Amino acid sequence: MKLSLILSLLLLLQAALPAATQTSIFDTIRTHDPSWKQQHPAAAARPSKNFVFSPQRNLVADYHKANTRSASAVLPSRFDWRETPAGQRCVPKVLNQGTCGSCYAFAAVQVFAARYCQANPSLQAEDCSPQDLLACSRRNAACDGGFLDDAFEYIEEYGIASLSCQPYVENTTGEVATTKEKCMPLLCNSGDPVRKKFCKQGSGTVVYGTERVKREIVARGPVATDMTAWDDFSYYTGGIYRHTYGKGSGGHAVALFGWGLDSATNVSYWIVMNSWGPEWGENGFIRIDMADTDSNVGQSAYFCLPASS
Repeated sequence: MKLSLILSLLLLLQAALPAATQTSIFDTIRTHDPSWKQQHPAAAARPSKNFVFSPQRNLVADYHKANTRSASAVLPSRFDWRETPAGQRCVPKVLNQGTCGSCYAFAAVQVFAARYCQANPSLQAEDCSPQDLLACSRRNAACDGGFLDDAFEYIEEYGIASLSCQPYVENTTGEVATTKEKCMPLLCNSGDPVRKKFCKQGSGTVVYGTERVKREIVARGPVATDMTAWDDFSYYTGGIYRHTYGKGSGGHAVALFGWGLDSATNVSYWIVMNSWGPEWGENGFIRIDMADTDSNVGQSAYFCLPASS
């Protein structure tokens, strides 16, 4: 059943703001004295926009497809998938979406790359191509946003190429990604045949609720989720983020890799991979306070089950 579509606001993040406005926001954040660390946007490149449609259409809004073997087990207070045996060999690289509103594509392919590697123990991590999905997914709007569920449906139906085969066109130089013209090439840029990886048929799923999201991460690896990004989000450089100042800038898609508990403050947080490059945040990741209802991260999880290699 398809839900009505609501277009999230374009994330006009701080790289697109005048320098005076950036300084004003930065000074105001510092005045509020948040526990997390900030950096003036002039010190690093910042994305200028993001787009994700929300609420997203359901693949299977039913937990029966995501039942885990440990559904009755007590969840730990900390779980970082990156530190598991699978995570130590399967964490994908943090990528940079640049100025293209393609967060949904990045979140989906990063999650799929991690899960595919975990499901195939003989494999090492191999990054997947957001450009493949961005250029070819007819149900999404390329650099103008898209749906996480449709992103996983695309991988299920058409598969996804590796990043080395089909590199991302949009990058920190601000180039506009070519979308429809180079869709579904038969050969990689190197001239080798394109070899696609797939989700299992009918495995695309969305689950709701913090406990179900956590159990899915423990059972099968990272998941994609959507959240609200605020003016202060792009200033983050470290610590446990909680919305402190500014307006909601729109919907953003990210990948959840686990959660933790800060022993000093007793604050529980999500471990989140962003798509703004490894220089942003904590090596491309951000820790977000689970009690931050403004950001509303981790309330849903989108994923699929990888097919065997």
